[in-house]
Amino acid sequence: MPTPDELATEADDHDTDQDAAADRPPEHPSKEATMPIVNPLNLPVIDEDPIHLHPIHHIDRPDDLAALTAAMQAAGWDGPPVVVHHGTGLTGVHRIHAARAAGVEVPTVQAAALFAAAGVEFDGDADLYDLEPELAALYDRLPSAVRTTYGLDA
Repeated sequence: MPTPDELATEADDHDTDQDAAADRPPEHPSKEATMPIVNPLNLPVIDEDPIHLHPIHHIDRPDDLAALTAAMQAAGWDGPPVVVHHGTGLTGVHRIHAARAAGVEVPTVQAAALFAAAGVEFDGDADLYDLEPELAALYDRLPSAVRTTYGLDA
């Protein structure tokens, strides 16, 4: 498992890669084109139909949704996989909705696998209803780089 320092370096490298990509002339990717998935813990990734994922909360930034949908229609998925627990997206609320609108599958990783890879105890069998009050405290037990990289820095 990468150390938090290695994760931070990989995140910096990803930013540099994105900066370099921004300097290149635009290509004309199809909806099926896919950007790299950010997954420094090398967790098993499962591509899921977004209609089967239930976001943990409602959309609170509709302008972001429109921009994300347009980006996914142009280039496919970009960024970290959505962290899921029993079919509920703990991260990526706007990205799940954008993927639905864009017709793009959603790469997902299981919360239990993420916590295990980070060495943090997590009850993978627990119902989300029971876990939800504790989620922020659970996220705080993860290394900062893991929280930031996988979008658990809520």
